[in-house]
Amino acid sequence: MKRLILKILLFLLICVVVDRGVGATMRWLMSHAQSGETYRNYYMFNKMKDDVLIFGSSRAMHHYNPLVIEGRVGVKCYNCGISGYGIILFYPRLMKILERYQPKLIIYDVYSSFDLKPGDNHKYLRYVRQIEGCEAANEVLTSIDSTERWKMFSKAYQYNSQLPQSIGDCIKSDPDSLRGFHPKFGVKQDVTRKEKDNETPKVLKYEYDDLKLHYLQLLMETCKQRNISLVIFLSPLAVYEDDSLYEPVRTLCNSNNILFVDYERLFDKRPEMFYDKAHMNAEGASTFSVLVADTIMKTIPSIQ
Repeated sequence: MKRLILKILLFLLICVVVDRGVGATMRWLMSHAQSGETYRNYYMFNKMKDDVLIFGSSRAMHHYNPLVIEGRVGVKCYNCGISGYGIILFYPRLMKILERYQPKLIIYDVYSSFDLKPGDNHKYLRYVRQIEGCEAANEVLTSIDSTERWKMFSKAYQYNSQLPQSIGDCIKSDPDSLRGFHPKFGVKQDVTRKEKDNETPKVLKYEYDDLKLHYLQLLMETCKQRNISLVIFLSPLAVYEDDSLYEPVRTLCNSNNILFVDYERLFDKRPEMFYDKAHMNAEGASTFSVLVADTIMKTIPSIQ
C-alpha cells in the first residue's frame, strides 16, 4: 500500500513538473517570437507605448491603418485588433496594458456579432487565459465558466493548443511594419448592392448579451476614470445591419458621454472599397483611416 501511495505521489509530482515546464517553455517562446499573434501579444503587454490603440475584431484589424493615422494626427498608433474577438477579450487586455502604461486614446470598432449578440462566450477565452496576473482577466474567466478558476492552475491548459503557432512565430521572421494592421487586397466577393439590399431588415426586438454590455460599460467607466479618451466607431459595411441593432451601444455612449461615430454607410454604392461584405480592402481602409484621423483631430484636439 505504501509503495502504491509513493507511486501516485511520484506520478503527481512528474505531472506538476511537466506542466510547469510547458508553461515556462510557452513564456520563452512568446518572448522570442518574431511574427504572428504570438509576437503581437507579447508586444502589447511588454513593449507597447503607443498613444492611440485600436481595439476590435477583424474589422478593426483590416480597417484602421495606424501609419495613416500617425501621419495625420502626429502620435504613435497601434492596431490591437484580432479576428473573431470582441469586448470579452479587449476589456481585460486594456486592464493588463494599464498596469504598465496609459495610452491617450482608445478607438473601439464595435461589431454586433462579437460585442452585442448572445452566443457561446467560451470561444473568447483562449487569449484571456494568457493574460497572467490580471484581476480583470480572472473575473472574465469565472464570469463565463466558474470551473476556469481551478483549470487555470494548469499552465498546459492556460496555453492549450498554442504550442505549434508559437513555434512557427519564433521561426518565421515577419517584422510588424504595419503596426498591427492587416490589409486585405482586391475584391474577393462581389458586394454590388441590389435593390433589395437597400431595404434594411426591421426587427421589433433584438436579443443582447448582458455580459458583453457589462464589459462595454466597464470599458467606458475605466477610460473615464483614467482620463483616457474613448471613441466607439461603427466602420463601413457593404451590406447594412438594422440601425436599431446598435441602440444599446448608443445608449451606453450617451449615458457615459462617449462619442459614438456611425460610418456604416460611408461607402454606399462604392463596392470597389470592399474585400467582402464585412471587410474593406486596403484602398477602403486607407481612405477610411484618413477620415478617422480627421474625426479624432476635430473632436479631441488635445490628442495632438
